[in-house]
Amino acid sequence: MFTIEITREFAARQGLPSPVRRARGVAVRSPGAPFDVELRVGFDFEDDQLGDRGWFIDTDELDSVIDAVVVELAGVGPRNSRSGRLSSW
Repeated sequence: MFTIEITREFAARQGLPSPVRRARGVAVRSPGAPFDVELRVGFDFEDDQLGDRGWFIDTDELDSVIDAVVVELAGVGPRNSRSGRLSSW
């Protein structure tokens, strides 16, 4: 079995006051107040799931998709260098 995990850490910004936080009686963040986020995407796969190219998934494409999500949530790129892990056991 193989495991791939890609992690991005960044500071996201709240665009609008949260009605959920308000309903729960939790302090409402000011619009634009940053908060730390760790976005992790991971999956497992077996040898028999590898395609013709020897891949289960195109991790370069997955990196691009995750980076686009970070840009949308934070309005900037990742706060630190991206990390990835590939392991097998």
